Amino acid sequence: MDGHPIVAVIRPYLVGLDLSEVTVQVSWPEGENGLEKPVQVTVSTPYRPIMTFIFGSPTFTLSALSTMQIVH
Repeated sequence: MDGHPIVAVIRPYLVGLDLSEVTVQVSWPEGENGLEKPVQVTVSTPYRPIMTFIFGSPTFTLSALSTMQIVH
């Protein structure tokens, strides 16, 4: 999960998650990183329900994606 400055910004918001299982992907949809270009960040982590007696022992992948324009 390390290696990109965006990851350092996201890390404080991942409270309660096992950071060794979190995946952060950073991409630039228009193919370049620059002023007024969009950046897309996807954060994914596995989720295991607490109530396994109802659902069994499945693991789901929770994922969030955000795209924003670079302004500075």
